[in-house]
Amino acid sequence: MITEPVKISQSDIRRLLSAANPDAALLYLYINGGNRPEDAEADLHFSAPRYGCAAATLRQLGLWPEDRPSHIAPGERPSYCEKDVLDAMDSDNTFRSLYGEVQRLLGRSLNTEELKILLGFVRYLGLTADVISLLVCYCKERARQRGNLRNPSLRTIEKEAYNW
Repeated sequence: MITEPVKISQSDIRRLLSAANPDAALLYLYINGGNRPEDAEADLHFSAPRYGCAAATLRQLGLWPEDRPSHIAPGERPSYCEKDVLDAMDSDNTFRSLYGEVQRLLGRSLNTEELKILLGFVRYLGLTADVISLLVCYCKERARQRGNLRNPSLRTIEKEAYNW
């Protein structure tokens, strides 16, 4: 099991405490102690539903160790996880203000999948906050000209971003 001290960042502690799930906290400590997630169910004496719930909580918090490919094939866009979005929200003031601006322009809150798209605009496409705001306004205006009274989805805006 754990042989060395486990270091936990303050943001991870806040996330774990806000979830109010002791099983998720125990699983987090187990995994960050250098143990494999596959062994946790047996080692921690968790039932399958209990383990599944704890693992799902860690995934939602962005604290689950992701097996993501280290290299992306040419022409393939990266897929971002919840942890990427949370890290960007915590560390990047520009992304946080962009998030607020896009919400204001669209008149609604963005969900996690939409935040991943927004993160792709910044990291993968390399668009600045000004260009993204201009893109959202352009897509809104184009939708109005076509007679659509609803604001465009972020998927629609993403398609237009790739055309730009």
